[in-house]
Amino acid sequence: MNIFLVLPTMRCQLQCKYCHFTWHKEGGGYIWTGYQKAHEIKREMDAQELLVALAPFAPYHVEFTGGEPLLWDGFVEFVAHVPEGSQWAITSNSLLAKTREIDLSRCTNWTASYHETAIDKFVDNLIALRERFPHIAVSQVVRKETVYACLEKAELFSALGFQPNLLRELNPGVSWDGSPEWAQLVESRKLGYNVVEDDIPPDYTFESGFLCEGGHNYFAIMPDGKVYKCYSEAMHENPVGTLADFKAGEAASDCHAECLGCALDHRARVKKLEAV
Repeated sequence: MNIFLVLPTMRCQLQCKYCHFTWHKEGGGYIWTGYQKAHEIKREMDAQELLVALAPFAPYHVEFTGGEPLLWDGFVEFVAHVPEGSQWAITSNSLLAKTREIDLSRCTNWTASYHETAIDKFVDNLIALRERFPHIAVSQVVRKETVYACLEKAELFSALGFQPNLLRELNPGVSWDGSPEWAQLVESRKLGYNVVEDDIPPDYTFESGFLCEGGHNYFAIMPDGKVYKCYSEAMHENPVGTLADFKAGEAASDCHAECLGCALDHRARVKKLEAV
């Protein structure tokens, strides 16, 4: 199945301290900054543009993230017209009332990101969402100073029947090595929490390249309709085309870019060390 990582907007109604992205309005569009690079988005694609562009690739799987994807004006229209046999999933802060009007018939997974705000509204939306869709997980980015507060929230989400995912904050200057906070997170796995460890340290040095599916049956699509081989290429502004002209299978190559998404280099190094 063809896979598309779609970031339909980089706008977000929250301003989390640990987020890699910031944005501000400028003219008729906006400037967003991510991974120390500034990018200008003059317009966002609409639902029909995306539906028409993806039609030749059906059946497909769309993974929505952002920004906050529910802020995209075309979201409700797009998911209502995803063709039979295709599917989508989303990572969203799930705070918008729009969660209650979305066609979920083609949705495979909903990851709700909790960001230390509006807990009552967040939980109410998830409970209402679960009445129509059972596959909901709740993710939290855990800062060292919020470990215990995050674990309390994870206990609440677990008691309500949602799978807790705990992701360490990984920003420059933040080290978890040998810390009591990291030990506490690891210990919480015994409670059934998913503590994500397959991530890249901020000071990681990349050493090798890999041939992956980026450009074959996997692409990343940014808000302005530019298409990239993968998430990392999108962050480095190396498009292979636009929604109007890209073709699968023509853009793949041995990649030596710093992999910000799937982290093949990091995983290979960890595997090699574990084998010693």
